[in-house]
Amino acid sequence: MKKLMLFLFAMIFLMSIVSAQPQTNINIDFDEGFVILQSPQEFIEQNELYTLNWFVYNQSSGIPMSNSTMNCTFYISDESGSVLYGNNATYNPNDLYWSINVSGGNFTETGSYAYGIRCDDGNVGGATVSHFQVTPTGESPTTAQSLMHGIVLFILVVLLFVTFFFAVHIDGENKFDMGKLVKINYGKYLKQGLFFLSYLLLTFVSGMTWVISENYLDFAIGTRIFELIFTILWIAIFPVLLMFVIFSLIKWTADLKLHKLKVRNLPQR
Repeated sequence: MKKLMLFLFAMIFLMSIVSAQPQTNINIDFDEGFVILQSPQEFIEQNELYTLNWFVYNQSSGIPMSNSTMNCTFYISDESGSVLYGNNATYNPNDLYWSINVSGGNFTETGSYAYGIRCDDGNVGGATVSHFQVTPTGESPTTAQSLMHGIVLFILVVLLFVTFFFAVHIDGENKFDMGKLVKINYGKYLKQGLFFLSYLLLTFVSGMTWVISENYLDFAIGTRIFELIFTILWIAIFPVLLMFVIFSLIKWTADLKLHKLKVRNLPQR
């Protein structure tokens, strides 16, 4: 019971520092018992199978321990400390190592996950805890990548404001004098095009914000919100494009009719 309490305490301690510290393996050493040696992954891909292998040795003799005399249990918990997975490990007698396979369904969320290994034979045992990061790509975002994403987001936001500004302020109305057409203003088509371009840029901005939130901010709620916004805007692109084409055709048809009335010197308004 004392060893189990110490093991759980180490798991809780690790979860309290996991978000601020680089990957750390905490081995719980006793005067006698087992030593657990592992080579953990620091990053794994979201929704992908996670496999961990390790060796267990008798601390006093250095002899590899098998499942004939002992058992190893593996646990995984999320950032809140809730245990997501727990199971007995599998022993591989040919290569003398222990392993565990955890399905990707346990890693639907990005962030830090702590895990622990406990091995004992009923009399003596050993334990270790560590953690890994779940990311969309299974890799750690580099400074260059974060800078690139920041620059791209800045450019997209600037373009969005510029296009929307001109879309609002461009005059697209035809010119009339005493009910007669003076000039057909083709700026209306540029105005509509800029509004559609603004919509596309807004979609890209929401998508880039989603990527940045998911990879760098570790802000789960914000990530879900940005993902939802991007999904809605992306799905609506084709209906919006269809509306843009229809309105452009309506405007073009109306301008063509006005032009014919002007040629015939008939009232256009």
